[in-house]
Amino acid sequence: MMSLKKHLDSDYIIVLNMLTNFQNQINEFGIIKIPSSNVIDFIHEKTGFDKELIKNVINFSTINIKGSKEEFIEPWRVNSRENRLTIKPIIQIKDFIIFAPEFLIMAEENVASLIMDGKWPYQRNLLPRHLQKALDRRQKEVSGEFEKSVYEEIKKYSDFAEINIYKRKGGNDKCLIEVDEPCPGEIDVLSIHKEKKTLILWEVKDIEQKFGAREIVSDSEDFLNIKKGYITKLKGKEEYLKRNINSILKYYNIVNEEWKVISCIVLSSDIIVKSILEKKYNIINFYDIQIFLEKIK
Repeated sequence: MMSLKKHLDSDYIIVLNMLTNFQNQINEFGIIKIPSSNVIDFIHEKTGFDKELIKNVINFSTINIKGSKEEFIEPWRVNSRENRLTIKPIIQIKDFIIFAPEFLIMAEENVASLIMDGKWPYQRNLLPRHLQKALDRRQKEVSGEFEKSVYEEIKKYSDFAEINIYKRKGGNDKCLIEVDEPCPGEIDVLSIHKEKKTLILWEVKDIEQKFGAREIVSDSEDFLNIKKGYITKLKGKEEYLKRNINSILKYYNIVNEEWKVISCIVLSSDIIVKSILEKKYNIINFYDIQIFLEKIK
């Protein structure tokens, strides 16, 4: 991932920032037109970057005018298209590059922030396989960081809390439940609350709000699919904990006196499907964790 970030994050930002040095050549329409060679020589002199790298960043940031088609694009498909000014703010015509500083800043923020989250501004299948894997690794890192922050927040209000508890078939990497029955999946966070005699199963989902109709429907199906949706899997884990609650409490030297097991999904953003699910299930955002725990009776 470091090579990906170095090439398309740090260097990318520096090169685009250097283009703003040509503000004195802006015309009455807010556009800058300058010979490509002048830009490359200037950035090379100021930064010491290899001229080939500078060309690569400029080419990456250049919109393909010839590749544009006169077609209607549904709003929810716009962000999957490579050819758009919000990520490719430069136009190259013959030996000149043309750009507006405002679009440079917009593209810089869009592309860099996406890469830092392990995402890509258009179809990832257009990328070489090694870059796709690098993005996958970064996305896992980001999700893991969110999961850890959820765990740390829950731990503040719990007697005990554990992260990443699971039991695999034929092996036991980390599992408090010493029973033969395999756990039906990873338990992101498990917390124990003595005063309320409650064990809570936490499912952590790092999901961004989608705005396209198809994407919103897809998010809903991920949660509600009867066979393999998030809710179905969560309920399976909850029933598993209920069946084995004595083993868990024994690990903490707690006697089971009518303890209860509940589950809760913690989201990284306020997705639309949440408003549907929260009427029937415990589904909250990160900043609602304390309030949710205080309401438990």
